[in-house]
Amino acid sequence: MQRFDCLAPDAPLLGPHFLEASAGTGKTFAIEHVVARLILKGIDLEQILVVTFTRAATRELKLRIRSNLERMSEHKRIGEALASFDRCQIFTIHGFCSRMLKEYAFEAGLQLGFTETKDPGVETALRDFFELKLTEKIICLEQLNRVIGIGTVEDLTRKLKKGEKPESAKLFSQREEEFRLMLQKCPFPFEGFEAIQGNYKKMDGDFISQVEALIRSDFRKLISERKSIFNFTASENKKVKTKDLPYPSFLDWGRVHLLPLIEEAQDSKEILNTLLYVWKPIQEKALLDSGILGPDELLKGMSQAIQNESFRKKVEEKYRAVLIDEFQDTDPVQWQIFETLFLNKIEALYLIGDPKQSIYRFRKADLYTYLKAKDSIPVEGHFYLDTNFRSSKPLIDALNGLFDRQWLYLPKEKRSLPYFPVRAGLELQSDFGDDKGAVHCVRLEKEAMYNYIASEILRLKNKVLSWGAFAVLVRTRYEAIEMQSLLESLNVPSLTRSSEPLCESLPFVAMKELFDALHSPRNLGKAKVVLAGPFGGLNVEQIQSTDTSPFIGLRALLDEKGLPIFFQNFLQTCLGKRTVQENIASYGVTFFAEWSQLLELLFEWEQRSGFSFEGVNRFFERIERMDPDDAICKRKEVDSDSVQIMTMHVSKGLEFDVVFALGVGSRTQEGDEEVESEKLRQLYVAMTRAKRRLYVPIPFEPKEAKMGTFSPIELFCQALSPEGSWEDELRKLAKTTSLTIEQVEAPIVLVPALQIEKSSNSPPVHRIPPYQASYLLSFTAMAQETCIEALEPMTEPNGIYSAQNMPRGSETGVIIHRIFERVFSEKTPVELIVEEELGTLLAWKDVVIKIIEDSLDLPLPYGFCLREVEKARVEMEFIYLDKANYIKGFIDLLFVHDQKLYFVDWKTNWLSDYSPEKLEAAIRAHQYDLQASIYTEALKREWKGEIGGAIYLFVRGPKASCFHA
Repeated sequence: MQRFDCLAPDAPLLGPHFLEASAGTGKTFAIEHVVARLILKGIDLEQILVVTFTRAATRELKLRIRSNLERMSEHKRIGEALASFDRCQIFTIHGFCSRMLKEYAFEAGLQLGFTETKDPGVETALRDFFELKLTEKIICLEQLNRVIGIGTVEDLTRKLKKGEKPESAKLFSQREEEFRLMLQKCPFPFEGFEAIQGNYKKMDGDFISQVEALIRSDFRKLISERKSIFNFTASENKKVKTKDLPYPSFLDWGRVHLLPLIEEAQDSKEILNTLLYVWKPIQEKALLDSGILGPDELLKGMSQAIQNESFRKKVEEKYRAVLIDEFQDTDPVQWQIFETLFLNKIEALYLIGDPKQSIYRFRKADLYTYLKAKDSIPVEGHFYLDTNFRSSKPLIDALNGLFDRQWLYLPKEKRSLPYFPVRAGLELQSDFGDDKGAVHCVRLEKEAMYNYIASEILRLKNKVLSWGAFAVLVRTRYEAIEMQSLLESLNVPSLTRSSEPLCESLPFVAMKELFDALHSPRNLGKAKVVLAGPFGGLNVEQIQSTDTSPFIGLRALLDEKGLPIFFQNFLQTCLGKRTVQENIASYGVTFFAEWSQLLELLFEWEQRSGFSFEGVNRFFERIERMDPDDAICKRKEVDSDSVQIMTMHVSKGLEFDVVFALGVGSRTQEGDEEVESEKLRQLYVAMTRAKRRLYVPIPFEPKEAKMGTFSPIELFCQALSPEGSWEDELRKLAKTTSLTIEQVEAPIVLVPALQIEKSSNSPPVHRIPPYQASYLLSFTAMAQETCIEALEPMTEPNGIYSAQNMPRGSETGVIIHRIFERVFSEKTPVELIVEEELGTLLAWKDVVIKIIEDSLDLPLPYGFCLREVEKARVEMEFIYLDKANYIKGFIDLLFVHDQKLYFVDWKTNWLSDYSPEKLEAAIRAHQYDLQASIYTEALKREWKGEIGGAIYLFVRGPKASCFHA
């Protein structure tokens, strides 16, 4: 392999490149400069494809590439590229496939209207699956009850939609037959067991029923029990004084031959695998039949499309250079697509990755595919980056000493990955003025490691810039919870960071429960569910004694004031400040951060769509149904001045001054050689996050363990010196590098929180502040109605449907807005749009058509009507900073007429009188003048010409009327 310098004048930019970029060696720096130099060589920006594997990485690459081009904008070609940067080709793999299949749908052989979003057809297929196709041959009712019993029906359907089809699975009929045949082979009688029940301790299940089930060969009954008779009659459950047991040989035989069959049939994971095995082909067919492609179907669709020569040529002709980032996370299907389209067919191909950081097997990433791709590129195209721009020289030297050996074993190829030592590119100080090296190995029982980490954080705090300079890398969320709990008890601010979807968070569940209770405010059961959770500030006993739900009043508040004001009152007034603060604080600061994130999303949704309980249910469902790559993840507050606690997987790509690699000392469940190989790569990721100091837990003499259960550090120590003592090897490295070893003997005493000196450098007390809006402000959130227009009763005189008696509320408004949006964005006749959109308002079809037509033909004070507008933009989103807050909103319609900019807002409130005086009164009452000023300010910041005015169309009157500002 050759060293690659992206800035060197003689760097080979064209041709195939296989570029290995070890941790911290400036991979993104190389990508942004390669793109710039390719542009200077005459390749247009639109002809350069950059692919990475997450949306977050895509956003970062766009930002970095654009910033680099701006620094070089004096070059003419770079300036031209910047001018057209909105057409840059930077995608995730799924985004790339989606774009190509849409752009060349005809050549791909796909229907032109396909989309990659979810489809009602899948919902219908899923209902049919449960109601018609899920027979007891697949799984029995007892199994279904087990898998639903650990969650909800919604949880199960979400897992079925998101899960992957296993390679194989057993149907219930197969399991039942296997059990029956095994029972027939039993060489012992199995009768008379009733007499021995008293010889054992309490049983979690029905002993007599299971005996009878064994006699009848009733497998279903046996798997319906919580604990098996064979668990009950195990020797460890036997009482001290017992009678002689009849047929003990049968019990022993059954424990070996029957119990595994029963427990496997009871296992929720096995049951889910069976469901997935049968459901996934049905789901795939439903998606393809409706022209809708999910993530896996996108890749399959692309694989099929590239077999079509006309499609393949279109894509090949589109690009002259391709850079594929994080290539170690590629799977066989993805590489087959890239190989077919680009290998030896374009001017420059870069496959960029690091096999030592391939840690996503659970996402189908295949390291052997990476190595196969490497073999397909000539040796002269193999390069690596050799300079680390992240860590201090002492730390890099110590890590080189540890890693420069044969330790990254590849089981399938019976060899190890080579390690290329890196050199330091920064002058960074790593000395903290103590006796510890840049890599500090600590021998300590795991239970004491938490205290040790906390004591080191407190000791080093005044030598780093912030609490955010520390990171604790864990393996499981339970380790994260324990670490965060300890730090919070010491007044040390901490933040757990996760790649988990927001829909799996506690605030998400609590929010759904809250709206469920609000939808049925008289349901005491639903009220108690909410009050048993994080919002349990009200007295549950009081509810039980009065049989009155507090959600009746809360529902009235929501209906009257809307979401933002409701939540302010809910957290401050309705439940009481002090109680709620203490209640939410008990769930930690992470809960509050995720709750605030969810509120922001909810308020943005309400601003766009208007509130309804049906709509809010769809809002939650949309978040739950998102695919993993697109899912809204729990907020990652990178700049928060808190100790960062995260899993080793989440830490990939990040860096911190001081890192505690706690997770490398954690053992896992049993696995194979490939699992152990990936554990070592996880260790590499964890140990390359630090800039100044790395703390590594080293084991005592490894305890006995099965293959696949060793911790990453135990595996590394075994590889450190296969023929000698790994401890001797560490001591030898300690003499030549900045590596130290510490064995902690005495108990670690932490200073109690109240005795920590309160200085400017001391950690703040971690309390939840009184709730205040921390979300983006909008007109809906800011406006407060000063009066309410008197509403006449909704009637249908003589069966006549009119604008007056149309249903009032947000649902009607949403439908009318959607119709106007389509009228100005499509060429479809108004009548067809109305028919498609009205739904429950279909009886008012003629009324709505007249509303739309009258609104289009209404003469405006500016000398024209909306039907004369040729081009318009609908639902335009804006955001701008005003003092300390961001103001955000959506403009219904925006257009230019006679070189002046106008915006329109559709108003569907019913007014009994549409005289100019009443219109002005309604405008003041609803503060539409405030809305007009907010929207006008947003437009002034972007539009350099003259703003014509703000048009408010009250469309439900006898004729459409307007107010202009």
